[in-house]
Amino acid sequence: MFTALLMILCLTACGDGGSANKYTYEGVSLALPEGFTVDENSATPIAYGPNYPDNTDNITFSYSGADSIDNYSQEVFETYYSALLGEVTSNSFEKVKVGGKDAIEYNYSLSVNGVEMEQTQVMVFLSDKTVTVTFTSASGEYDSAFEQAIDSISAK
Repeated sequence: MFTALLMILCLTACGDGGSANKYTYEGVSLALPEGFTVDENSATPIAYGPNYPDNTDNITFSYSGADSIDNYSQEVFETYYSALLGEVTSNSFEKVKVGGKDAIEYNYSLSVNGVEMEQTQVMVFLSDKTVTVTFTSASGEYDSAFEQAIDSISAK
C-alpha cells in the first residue's frame, strides 16, 4: 500500500517526462523541443523556438484528405519538391509505423533565397486524413531536439 502511494505521488509530482510540452494536432501528438511554443493564429499552426525571430527553425502542422502510403515513394517526393522548390537533395526516405498507422519520414536539403536548410516531413496516414508534421532546420541548433520530437510522434 505504501509503495503504491509513493508511486502515485511520484507520478503526480514528476509528470510523465514530457507531457507539459506535448502538442496534439488532428490526432497526431508529439513532445515539442524545450522552449518551443505553438502559434495557432494562422491556418497552419507553427511552433517556434525560444530565440525566434533570430532563429527561424520551426515545426509546422498541416493535414489533407485521406490518402494511401502506396501513393508515395522517394521519387514522387523528389519530383514534386523539385518542381515546387527548385533543387532538392533527398537525404532519406522511410516508410514506418506511428501508433500502428502507416507513416513516411522524408528528409531533404534545399536552399531558399540563399539560406541552406534541411527539412524532415513525417506524414501520418489516418483513416480520415493525412497529417504532416514538418521540421525545418536552418541553423542546426535544434537538430537533436527535432530527432527526439520525431521519435515521440504518436497517433490515435
